[in-house]
This record gives sequence, structure tokens and C-alpha cells, in this order.
Amino acid sequence: MGKAVLTSIVLLGAILGCQAQTETVVRNVEFGEYPSVVFVSTPRHQRCIGTVINANHILTSGTCVMTDGAARIYPAPLVQAVGGDLSVTNPVVTQQTRVAQHIFVHEHFRPRTNDNNVAIIRVSTEQTEACK
Repeated sequence: MGKAVLTSIVLLGAILGCQAQTETVVRNVEFGEYPSVVFVSTPRHQRCIGTVINANHILTSGTCVMTDGAARIYPAPLVQAVGGDLSVTNPVVTQQTRVAQHIFVHEHFRPRTNDNNVAIIRVSTEQTEACK
């Protein structure tokens, strides 16, 4: 993945993030309202949020895919993206799970300061067997 593409994604996120901070809305979310949002599940049993870039790539934070203390990136097969479901506790029929094939963390990510805290997860195109 080229540095220009990653830089563009980071800049777009920064611009949209600044705009999002100007308005706070609290309300119930309807099923299917945010189809590009996925949960990113890791071995720490944390659930981070990710954004679907395309059928094979998810944008998330670098801290999400790093081990405690940010010593290393989790092995890809241990990270999953779960979409099509708003409920963390009660999965529905539309839930789809994709296993990570490769994880790209920004090369200048600094865990102590959270500078460049961004990662891209390349996921499989097939659902995991448990969710078919």
C-alpha cells in the first residue's frame, strides 16, 4: 500500500474528525444505518471500531491491533472484523465475520504519544465457517 494512499486516508480522517467534533448528537441508531462500521476483535477481548474501506480493507487504530504495551502487532489470524450487526451481545443473522490476512500499522506510529495511530487490516473475502 503506497504511502500516498495511507497519507490521504490519515488526512481525510483528520479533516472529518475535526468536523465531527463541532456537533454532538446522542440518539438511538437504527439497524443498517452505518453499514461501513465494524467491530475489530482482538485476543485481548477488546472491541475496537473500524471503518470499511473496501471489501478487503478495514481502517482502525494502531493501538487496536497491537499487544499490550504496543510491543508488537497481533498475528493476523487472531484479529477479526465483525460487521452487519449493531449488538455486541446478541448477534443477528446478518452478522459477518472476516479474519485478518495482514495488518499494516503506520510506520511512524508512536504508542506513547499516539502519533500516527492508524492501521489497515486486510481481511479475507470469505466469512468464517462459524458464521456461514
